[in-house]
Amino acid sequence: MGYVRRAMENDVLNFLGDLVREARARGADEVDAVDIDSRSLDAAVRLGKIEHMERSELRKTGLRVLVGCRQAVVASADRQRETASGLVERAVAMA
Repeated sequence: MGYVRRAMENDVLNFLGDLVREARARGADEVDAVDIDSRSLDAAVRLGKIEHMERSELRKTGLRVLVGCRQAVVASADRQRETASGLVERAVAMA
């Protein structure tokens, strides 16, 4: 399990590094990139019986780009390379 987790973390770090490099190549002065991976489980119990159970998962990539004194923040749940490139392009254009 540890090996798989480290491999996944390395993939995420490489992906975020690619976004930062692309944003700088497109003219960004500074770039922050984050990956958010969240899971939650909500259970409602009454008189010892489960009435409701809900599970949610969230995975997003966020990018903050600074160009001069201007900044833009964008995020996407889609981690495809083509979408990520569009995310970078949009962030730099907005800034």
